[in-house]
Amino acid sequence: MRFDARMRGRSWVAAVGLVIGCSRREPSPTLAELATAAPAYTPTLPREPSPPKRAAADSPLFRCPMCRNPADDGRWYFSGEYADAKCTRPVAHVDTSACGSVPMTDEASVHFAEPSSTHERDTDAVVKLHPLDAPRLFAKRDGKCAPFPNRPNSTPVACVGLRVCRGQNDALTCTQCATLENGCPKFAPSRLFAEAL
Repeated sequence: MRFDARMRGRSWVAAVGLVIGCSRREPSPTLAELATAAPAYTPTLPREPSPPKRAAADSPLFRCPMCRNPADDGRWYFSGEYADAKCTRPVAHVDTSACGSVPMTDEASVHFAEPSSTHERDTDAVVKLHPLDAPRLFAKRDGKCAPFPNRPNSTPVACVGLRVCRGQNDALTCTQCATLENGCPKFAPSRLFAEAL
């Protein structure tokens, strides 16, 4: 009987200790506490692409006044000039301003300001172009085909795709340009002629 009493006493003490131990446990955190304790989430936003730099501003040529505002429209025109003494081979032309790049020639839309053997006046047509180097031109005068004065600013065919300038002898070229007092190349306007095939 004494043994049972002792065992019961010990069991009661252990039970009381267990209850006391359980009552001392920290309460479980609430969802609000968990959200406060969690580190703040900062989303990583994609970087916005930097604006492209202007090619003209990156180039030393941008310091040259004639290179800041190119005014070329790149259009080809036929104004009644021909490459033969019978006025049967129409010649078109395109103007390039100083510091402008001479357009490539292959096939382009030509505006016929004058009538030709194949196109009417004030019409546009896509034709193949064959560049001419300092051509001897002809034009119709009073119903006859007569020589037309050669243009002093005729673009050299070798300068297609490049900038035209004046050389040391003041001739048009795209290499070995003369230099102005401000250090800029001596760029010059020019006119490229091409037979409209």
